[in-house]
Amino acid sequence: MDLKNIWIVKNFHKLIYPRQILPKKNYKLLLDFDILKLQQVYLIRRSNLSYDETFFKFGNGFEINEDAIINHPKSILGLSTNIAGGPFKEKHLKFRLNMHSSGNEKWIKKKRVFLYSHLDSISLTAGCAIYMNVNKIHKYPHDCKKPYSNELVKFLSTINTPISEEVNDSGNKTIKVPGTCIIKHDPLVLNYWHAEFHLIDIPNGNEIKKYGSKWLEEYCREIITNVISRNCTPQPTLKNHKLKKDLYIE
Repeated sequence: MDLKNIWIVKNFHKLIYPRQILPKKNYKLLLDFDILKLQQVYLIRRSNLSYDETFFKFGNGFEINEDAIINHPKSILGLSTNIAGGPFKEKHLKFRLNMHSSGNEKWIKKKRVFLYSHLDSISLTAGCAIYMNVNKIHKYPHDCKKPYSNELVKFLSTINTPISEEVNDSGNKTIKVPGTCIIKHDPLVLNYWHAEFHLIDIPNGNEIKKYGSKWLEEYCREIITNVISRNCTPQPTLKNHKLKKDLYIE
C-alpha cells in the first residue's frame, strides 16, 4: 500500500466529516434562543457512556445518570451541546472537535469554511445521544443561595428585589437571589450548530463565571438536578421539533 492510501485509511473519518453542519455564508451569524424557545426545539449532546449507563427506565419515562452530562457541577458553565432539528443529526455526534484546534475556534465574520484546512481538528468517539428540551431549560428561573452580606442586602433593596434569608446546613446565613440557566448559540468553524449553557445572576444581569465558591458549586448542582436532568430524554418527545429554515437562513 502506497503512502497516499495509508493516509486515506488512517484519516478516512476526517474525509467523511459531515459538510452539512459547517457554517454557510447565508446563515445568520448568531441564533437567538429567545426566538428558538418559541418553537419546539431540542439540544442534542453526546454522552460518553453507553445507553444503559446513561438512561434508566423509571415508570413510563426515563431518568438520566447526571454523570453522563458532566463530570463536575461547575462544568455546566460553558457546557457544549448542539442544536437539533436542522442539519445536525444524531449520527453526527460521533465526530468530536479537538480542543484548541482550528476547527474548534469560533466562526466569525461569516467566513467561508474549507474542510480540508481543518482535518487535524477531527476525531471519532463513541457514546449515546441525550436530547434536551430547550423550552423547559432556557431562562427557566431557579434561585441561588448566596452568602449573606450587608452589601448584597443593600444592592437587592435598591432594585426592589425581596430579601429572603435562610440558614444553610452549616449554620450560615444565606440570601436567595434570582438566577436562571440560559443557552447561547456559539457557532464553531466546523460546527455551526454548537451551543453552550450559561448561568445568569438575574438582579445584575451578569453571567456567573467559574471561580472557587461553595455556593456556586451548589447552585450548579441544583441547576443540573432540578432543571437540566429533568428535561433530558433518549429521543425527542415533542412531535414537531424540526427547525424551520427561516430561523437560521438569512
